[in-house]
Amino acid sequence: MSDRALTPDNVVPTASAVIERGIAYHQINAGDLLYIDAANSNKLRNASNTDASTAELVGIALNSAEANQPIAYATSGDVNVLANEVVAGTVYVLGASAGNISPAGDLDSTSNTRYCSVIGVGINSTTLRVHIINSGVLNP
Repeated sequence: MSDRALTPDNVVPTASAVIERGIAYHQINAGDLLYIDAANSNKLRNASNTDASTAELVGIALNSAEANQPIAYATSGDVNVLANEVVAGTVYVLGASAGNISPAGDLDSTSNTRYCSVIGVGINSTTLRVHIINSGVLNP
């Protein structure tokens, strides 16, 4: 498999989702993985594998927003996505492209290029159980 951007219109929190709020630094789409940019007024940005700080996930965007607009994001719990965007039992991590997700198995395809930042696990074909683990280390 490879990186995927979740379909924004289908990203919906369930009753178990823990929701936080912040301000977008740039345009963010629902379903993007986020980090907090301490150097820019703690605004939310698309997480990336640039370095350990930009790969430190805080959640998954629940709505789309332009720069300087409010954004809600799930920090844990279940988030519904479009059918077949996730697979039951598959662990998902920060993708190679900013804001995207990918199956953890993709970390095995390269060495020392991606941080092992887990967003959660697919519990069926339409639900991602968000449980963030930020390792702060590059894939072996």
